[in-house]
Amino acid sequence: MFWKHPKEVGKNWFTHLLGAWKMALIFQIGVFRCLIHGLIPDFDLKSATNTANKVLGVIPEDAD
Repeated sequence: MFWKHPKEVGKNWFTHLLGAWKMALIFQIGVFRCLIHGLIPDFDLKSATNTANKVLGVIPEDAD
């Protein structure tokens, strides 16, 4: 149950964990940037776009 998905994406448990935590950190930084942008609209105009692009750069294209 816990080991099927990492194998399906070509990783072991530990490398999958690191990848998931890396994406979580990117999302957390993105949330903060978007919150600031919401308060100050002229600040960080592409905060959401940049966050999405960073996450897409971490996920392999063949991942389901």
